[in-house]
Amino acid sequence: MTDITTMFEKIYLKKTNLRKHLEAPLLKEREEFLSHMEKKKLCLRYLQITSKYLLFAVQELHLKDEAKVIVSFDSIREAGQKWKKMKLSSSLRKNADERVDTKTKDFVCTTVKWLSGIGWINPVYLNDKLIFNRLNKEPAFRLKYLCAPSFKERLAYLNHLEANGMSFSTLREYAEYQLHIIEFLNLTSLHQFSRGELKVAARHWDTIGNGNRLKKRGKRYKTFLAVASGWFEYTNLIISDKPNIPESEKLDAYCNWMLKDKGLSKETIRNRKLELEHFFTYVLHEGNDLKSLNAICLDSYIEKRHNEGCSRRSIATIVTSLKGFLRFAHDQELIQTDLSVMLKSPKLFSLENLPLSPNWEDIQRLIDYYDGTKPRDIRNKAIMVIFVVYGIRCSELENITLRDVDWKNDAIYLHRAKRCRPQILPLLPIVGNALVKYITEIRRNDLSREYLFLDLVAPFTKVKRTTVYNVVASAYKALDIKLNHIGPHSIRHACASHLVNSGCTLKEVSDLLGHSQLDTTRIYAKVDMVNLCKVAEMNWEGLL
Repeated sequence: MTDITTMFEKIYLKKTNLRKHLEAPLLKEREEFLSHMEKKKLCLRYLQITSKYLLFAVQELHLKDEAKVIVSFDSIREAGQKWKKMKLSSSLRKNADERVDTKTKDFVCTTVKWLSGIGWINPVYLNDKLIFNRLNKEPAFRLKYLCAPSFKERLAYLNHLEANGMSFSTLREYAEYQLHIIEFLNLTSLHQFSRGELKVAARHWDTIGNGNRLKKRGKRYKTFLAVASGWFEYTNLIISDKPNIPESEKLDAYCNWMLKDKGLSKETIRNRKLELEHFFTYVLHEGNDLKSLNAICLDSYIEKRHNEGCSRRSIATIVTSLKGFLRFAHDQELIQTDLSVMLKSPKLFSLENLPLSPNWEDIQRLIDYYDGTKPRDIRNKAIMVIFVVYGIRCSELENITLRDVDWKNDAIYLHRAKRCRPQILPLLPIVGNALVKYITEIRRNDLSREYLFLDLVAPFTKVKRTTVYNVVASAYKALDIKLNHIGPHSIRHACASHLVNSGCTLKEVSDLLGHSQLDTTRIYAKVDMVNLCKVAEMNWEGLL
């Protein structure tokens, strides 16, 4: 027994301390681990602390000499929490802050190293194919990822990102930020957060990283928010920031009726639902319900929207949304009186307003703005070209699929948002060349994604409306093009105006834009400067 106990005799001089280490199970295994550490010339105090870790692990994990077991990481982490509580409750640390880690991580890491060395730990955690083990070959770094809380949730999200094509360097950054999030939010286990709460945490994290200097939306902020929101959304832990909408089940029934019975497009239903949610939140508060609605409530809401800056045309659209719902509510006996008859739209004049759009020289500048070689430039150039050539809506661009581009017949299929009418247009060379460059050089074609335009980061889903808007708006701002509305729809107006000024008939322009009625296109006749100038130059003498 003398050879085996030599290591412990070096560490402990008092027999009372020595005895409890000698009498515990797995004496030989603990001895060999400490001897290996001594050869690395570690100090006596470090060896004493390590021996205490091993003794506590043997006791809490109920390890026996005669019965080899496979210890789980969860069991080790639970033992680590007990170690922390024991230290905090000791007389030496009775005034300690409970948020202090008290070497819990060191305990867990030491225990894992020892058990892995004797083969008493789940081999899956030592598997080189495990993403955490591939992030870094150093055992200390591996244990950092393996021993942190929420192991399964972190691993599942990273596996999901890797399966969706995220690069290895970005995976390493995301894994690191998962640990930052756990530590910064003091998460022993995951729980629900709202997006607003995550934004506040990200701003705080960014401020701390910049020496408490106010720096809005730096890289630290964006990365923290991207990882936290993506991870928690994947684990279904995101709470909606939207307030509870009163009578929401009735609103859902109305939307379902508009889709199935009325046959309205999803885009129209989406816009009407947003307005009605606003209406419900305003008038159905403090326990009120639909049956308490009256003309005063309706007038009050219309006045509020007017004071918020809505134009007469916008007010007319709002009234249309409200009247449609009120008629439905009356038909379904949700309200006793048909309040829709009490609403009147403001007077609108045919062809009252000119469409706002940049001139064609500025449109060419917008296209040239994305002439760079970066992935973002190549994708955004293709987006901009399609907007300019076909004058499509933002939602229509979002939903273009790979199958919609017919390379064999040089055609592109567009699914119009209004009434969902399909349209076949020629695939012009400028569009085809931009798409070929994007698809062959940038797009992730190995992920079997259906939609043509994808995000540039994992999980590489189809571009969102906000992304498409920013593609256009960023170019406007960078080129200092002054316009009241700088979204994609302004390019649609510019395309129509250019075609009219180039001599195309209203019917041809109407067909291109996908208008169901020619009257919708007539407004562009007012921006036909070529023919208007001819009218101004006519000799009217003798005609009046």
